[in-house]
Amino acid sequence: MTNHEPSALHLTIGQSIEVVERSNGIPFHLDRLRDNSPVVLDQIISVVYDEPDHILHLPPSRFVMISQYAGVVTGIDTSPQLRYLDLGESHSLAVALKAQLEAAHWQLVRSYPGDLELLQRLISDPTRHGRFERDYAEFRIGEVHLRLYIKEAIGIGLEEREPAVRRNLFLVNVDLVDPNRVALEAGRVFAKRRELTGKPNESLPLSAFLGK
Repeated sequence: MTNHEPSALHLTIGQSIEVVERSNGIPFHLDRLRDNSPVVLDQIISVVYDEPDHILHLPPSRFVMISQYAGVVTGIDTSPQLRYLDLGESHSLAVALKAQLEAAHWQLVRSYPGDLELLQRLISDPTRHGRFERDYAEFRIGEVHLRLYIKEAIGIGLEEREPAVRRNLFLVNVDLVDPNRVALEAGRVFAKRRELTGKPNESLPLSAFLGK
């Protein structure tokens, strides 16, 4: 790998967060985390979802959040782009990602109208309030659900010295989650809290679950 290529982060939901850290050689600083703290990476990185027969290699990103409970990966949230995009660029990236998912044989659960002219009309509506957000598609493999959508860039620091609200600049988001895995691992977390402290709503150091 040359200095110009981003690091690749290989992982799947259900893996041990320790295994993901060790196999990728990227420090997660697990000693600082609680039993439900996400791992947040703010370096240039390419997410590779390593599910056999459904491998998804996303474009480089400046932000990846790995959700975990009890040291097990339960979700991944990333915006596979290195700068804010205008609406046309966001639309093109979302359409390309949808095609990539279909080519990797992810099951299409729901597809939303993604006509660029419609999006432009919605963005230009003078009565709209708050952050603009628009779904493009939902996919799944097994119990893992993937949501592909665009959202207006508000209060998100891909670039320095930007205003808090970036009108007409957008992020394309890819969110993966396994709701059953979340419920299972959250149950383990609450059981361990009750066992050790009797306080199920107070988090424990992640170390209470690692190496087990």
